[in-house]
Amino acid sequence: MISRFRRLAVPPWSTIPPWAAKCAPAARFFATSARFNNPDFVQYAESFGARGYRVESAAKLIPVLDEALHCGTVAVIDCPVDYAQNMQLTERLAALRCPV
Repeated sequence: MISRFRRLAVPPWSTIPPWAAKCAPAARFFATSARFNNPDFVQYAESFGARGYRVESAAKLIPVLDEALHCGTVAVIDCPVDYAQNMQLTERLAALRCPV
């Protein structure tokens, strides 16, 4: 027997809530023009009156940290991270863990 009710498959990352997909099934096929990128954290911090810093290289990290700590106000540091190094860092931190 074929069911009269069809289950709508809405992926969990969809921006359409399940109740809307049931009301308008065709809505899940429309593309949107919204693009989500990382914000410019330096400008974002400065828009709230904080100081914003961007680290361009590993050699500039310490001077930027020093300047941010001594600026006398709230500071936000935008520091890019190489996620390829996560496993090596995890292994190094695991070796430092207390065995208790």
